[in-house]
Amino acid sequence: EIDSVIEKHINYAFSEHLGYLTQCPTNLGTGMRASVMLHLPALTGKGAMRRLSTTVAKLGLTLRGSFSDGNEGAGNIYQLSNQVTLGISEEAALQNLSSIAMQIVAQEKQARALLIKDEDYLDRIYRAYGILKSAYKLTSKELMNLISYVHVGVSEGILDIPAEKLRSMTVLLQPATLNTAAGKVLSQTERDVLRSQKVREELA
Repeated sequence: EIDSVIEKHINYAFSEHLGYLTQCPTNLGTGMRASVMLHLPALTGKGAMRRLSTTVAKLGLTLRGSFSDGNEGAGNIYQLSNQVTLGISEEAALQNLSSIAMQIVAQEKQARALLIKDEDYLDRIYRAYGILKSAYKLTSKELMNLISYVHVGVSEGILDIPAEKLRSMTVLLQPATLNTAAGKVLSQTERDVLRSQKVREELA
């Protein structure tokens, strides 16, 4: 609906044969990129991400790590998005994305059921929670990795923390966000100290 409203006031480059003409040829057609963020610690721990990425690519999707420059997701968070925009409708693209996302979620749940039976992994969950509540300094990478463990603990009913609070910290405690909140460019040490302070306040 938003797209239709904007199109009444802006002349998009459009071809009846190819659809929307974008700067990047890979976005020809619908011009739409739809994404889902997925937390996949169990599948990552199993070493299944490369295989999974190859599989979804054959289905017209791409799976890459979020909050990082490579394919490995910081904090085990990945972005699943449609790769095909030409010769497919927006509705079909969304249905395909939703269907594959739910299949991946089901695989993650199965893997987690086995993971939380591992006492060493349970120990990591509690240790991660302890560090977050007491650390004086936290790098962004360390924060993401620790929250990943705690998030598993929350989703499996091991820890009683609002999941939304963890998701909020994941976004609001990134380097650029801390700089913006402070109104100046902080040094790495200043960010790490401020980040841990905010985490302690959230988990108090």
